[in-house]
Amino acid sequence: MHIFRDFDISCSFGKGKTSSTPYIAFKLKQHKDDKGVYPRVAILKSSNHKIEISIVESYLNKVNYKAKHKIQQYDKDNLHNSFFIYQKNSFSYEDIINKMEKDMNFFLSIPINELEIY
Repeated sequence: MHIFRDFDISCSFGKGKTSSTPYIAFKLKQHKDDKGVYPRVAILKSSNHKIEISIVESYLNKVNYKAKHKIQQYDKDNLHNSFFIYQKNSFSYEDIINKMEKDMNFFLSIPINELEIY
């Protein structure tokens, strides 16, 4: 699990009330822009309480960066194993950790200059 040390962790569970999409985001330590792209674990309450593990863009701002197509293709190719339904206990925690590590390794393989917003 040494992969996690390359990331700062931020989270949102809501301000004053529970968030509709609580999440934990993993942002590269050397990439300080909060309005960028990053691996994320989110609980999708509006979608049968699924846990989604994927690489996402900041939803508050439209972002453009060189690796956008690579990341979109990666997410598309891995969509089939990005969701876990936690109410039914139909997954193993090992599956979640493996998916997180896979996403983070892919993310770390992209040169930092391709992740910078322009």
